[in-house]
Amino acid sequence: MIGALRELIVPQCTVVTPNSLEARRLAASGVHEDEIELAECARRLLQLGCEYVLVTGTHEAGVEVVNTLYAGGAVVREDRWQRLPGSYRRRLPSRHGPAPSRPLFLGARGRRQEVKLRGLYAITPEAAESVALLAMLQDALEGGAALVQYRRKKRDVLEAKEVVRLARRHGVPVIVNDDIELALEVSADGAHLGREDGDLRAARARLAGRILGASCYDRLELAQAAVAAGADYVAFGSVFASPTKPGAARAAHSLFTKARNLGVPLAAIGGITLENAPRLISAGADLLAVISDLFEAPDISLRARQYGKLFT
Repeated sequence: MIGALRELIVPQCTVVTPNSLEARRLAASGVHEDEIELAECARRLLQLGCEYVLVTGTHEAGVEVVNTLYAGGAVVREDRWQRLPGSYRRRLPSRHGPAPSRPLFLGARGRRQEVKLRGLYAITPEAAESVALLAMLQDALEGGAALVQYRRKKRDVLEAKEVVRLARRHGVPVIVNDDIELALEVSADGAHLGREDGDLRAARARLAGRILGASCYDRLELAQAAVAAGADYVAFGSVFASPTKPGAARAAHSLFTKARNLGVPLAAIGGITLENAPRLISAGADLLAVISDLFEAPDISLRARQYGKLFT
């Protein structure tokens, strides 16, 4: 059975998600499974042909549960949780040291999972042609963008697929703006809808475990209704005068304080710059959705890093 998994199943997978016990069994080759480091297990599984290996750490020793995502022979993301008192721990030697700690996004594909959304939310610029768009997005991803929204008025399936493929290489989720069908067609990580883009409950059912975001403009009641319908995050804006949508309603920064009890990440959008962004984070914004100040910067990668530092 293990041989069949290694030879027939793993090479066909985009993501393999073994727990630490399973990872050692799949990777073992004449070596006792307890003696293989998890990073080495992941390396061997990646060599079989899958793109990503997510090793879950519920069976490891230690006071924390550590889930680690590997790609290209390196750690892409990592997340840690305090282990519940009395929960199962596998007794392993202490040689298994922790990998560098980074936040993890896990895109569900059939069931909903916890999603950590915090940081720079890069919204693709409408005016950029495809080659330039991908180059700019590459810079933003290298700079540490936490989330990408693909926004195009004219549907472009091939371009959307390239955006998803590029972001996946960086372990960053992609949300498609206003188009559930396109999000599903290109295997994006979710969709973002405005009030004119259809029923959120129906969207939640269509998207299954993918991320659903909702524009709530300047109205707390829209955010409450969106969360009740299954939205994973809500967005308020325009929080400042926006060059992209100069006629947009202005959202009071106090909305972020009032919306904290909704229990979902809060995104701010509209006229955000590196200079005014700290006010939004102080008000309670988890995500800063930025277009112009990011993609019109002289150094996009540097600007993305500067935004990321605001959250540390």
